[in-house]
Amino acid sequence: MTKTSKLIAGLTLVAGFGVAALPLASYADTNPKSVDVTVTVNSAAGFENPSTNGCGTQVVLSGLMPGSAPGHGFCVIKASSNSTGYTLSINTNTTNHTLGSDQNALWHTDDSNKIGAVTGTNATYTGQLVSTGGESLDVLTSAWGFNIVKGATVEATDSYFAVPSGKTTVEATSSAGANEYSLSFAATATASQTTGAYKATVLLTVE
Repeated sequence: MTKTSKLIAGLTLVAGFGVAALPLASYADTNPKSVDVTVTVNSAAGFENPSTNGCGTQVVLSGLMPGSAPGHGFCVIKASSNSTGYTLSINTNTTNHTLGSDQNALWHTDDSNKIGAVTGTNATYTGQLVSTGGESLDVLTSAWGFNIVKGATVEATDSYFAVPSGKTTVEATSSAGANEYSLSFAATATASQTTGAYKATVLLTVE
């Protein structure tokens, strides 16, 4: 007999004696057994698919004519939370360019030129939902901006703000639910603006 088989035999023998020595009630417990089951549902905040005109990975500003007409773009986002509300924020990405660090600009795809953010006393986005109070874009200057309005059918056409470089709250809610927001962009360019495509990355955060 090997060492392993001896060990098995010994265990079997002891178990046999143990069973024989125990009273019936010790291994036939008829009392109810209580087991607590606990699960935690965490708050889930994020984006959902809006009803129409959903924002994809890019918004193309169309209709821009240097020195004469602005280009416009528009899409809808939907933010939601299952329990404790959410905070919707907006900002541009942080990127260093050959012309300096300008996080608010639309940059030419070859980094050779830029279209700066709209300027003026009313151009700073202060965190509230805005539909008026921004700045109209002058077709004789090069500038771009955004507007955001609660609802899925509103497109701003004459009032724009600079996209903040730091994460800035658009709206904070305190209860479960979902809301749609119309996100509008516009840009103008002077007749002497370098031709080509310009772009910026706008970050939208729900948390």
